[in-house]
Amino acid sequence: MSQHNVLFHFHSDDTIDSTSQGFYVRVSGVEPVPVEQNLNASSGLVTSPGYPALYANETDYKWNIVLLPYQSVTLNVSHYKSSVCSGYERLLVYYTDHRGSSTYTYLYCGRTGAVVVSYSNRMQLWLQAVSEVSNGQAFQAMWKTECRRSFSGASGTIMSPDSPNAYPTNLDCSYLITRDTGYYINLTFTSFALDSDLCNDYVQIFDGSSNSFPLLTSPLCGSSLPPVLLSTSNSLWIEFHSDGTTDPSSTGFVATYTSHIKECKSTTLTSINGFLASPGYPVQYAQFTYCVWTITVPFGIVELTFQDFAVGQKSTYDCYGAQVRVYDGENVDASTVIET
Repeated sequence: MSQHNVLFHFHSDDTIDSTSQGFYVRVSGVEPVPVEQNLNASSGLVTSPGYPALYANETDYKWNIVLLPYQSVTLNVSHYKSSVCSGYERLLVYYTDHRGSSTYTYLYCGRTGAVVVSYSNRMQLWLQAVSEVSNGQAFQAMWKTECRRSFSGASGTIMSPDSPNAYPTNLDCSYLITRDTGYYINLTFTSFALDSDLCNDYVQIFDGSSNSFPLLTSPLCGSSLPPVLLSTSNSLWIEFHSDGTTDPSSTGFVATYTSHIKECKSTTLTSINGFLASPGYPVQYAQFTYCVWTITVPFGIVELTFQDFAVGQKSTYDCYGAQVRVYDGENVDASTVIET
């Protein structure tokens, strides 16, 4: 049976057969088997059966949106109604939150305009047959794909779409790394090959949870490995852009990140003169040491003189192992790094 109501009609005529002993029927209710549909287009429309007519909750319906590994799903419920919103009409949505955890939310009838974002390439919609008390429902939702991923583990690997093969054209991808408060993030590129013509394909790295924060370095392009980058907070926002041309040798990038507890608290120095030193100086500093000092004098400008310096190793491109950066201002901004 496909419904929760069944009409059973028995009729006999005026003839009688001694072998016709009638019948015995056992009746039981069972959970409905959901009707499932798999969707893998880059965008589309999902509607309740018979939309825009109201759908009586006689069978559960499921829609499984499964996209390419580097894509995420954004769902926008443009229409959701019921004859009377009794609370028994609901759409269950399974998705991945910004911390990479699987979760779900209920969307109840009348909640038009709801938006659900999955930070993975999967989302499931479940139109539930909650109760026969339901008055029926009708909904319409649109989904679209975005190149967006989120990371919250202690370490991980980030790569361009289709890596290690050439990346697609016309991409705008974003990657968010978020750790607990008190941690900083170390980002190391292990492979880097972008189209270098006029830097039309590039990677940008922001020192925070969105592109409204300052850049940690100038936009990255070409084939040279970028320097190791350190955040000043517990978040990094990475953007990758490709234009409309492609080059088979442009295989994109692979980067690994690790996160570490800050060894010393951020310190503000306000005296007219003073000194600062790496932790434990003159003893060698510990691994994964991270410190920030802000110098603010009551008047004039700041003159900084290094009296002893033995930090990391210098290469032809950048520093490795450890580095000190001095910014001309009170904020981290790649455009204000003081060069020597």
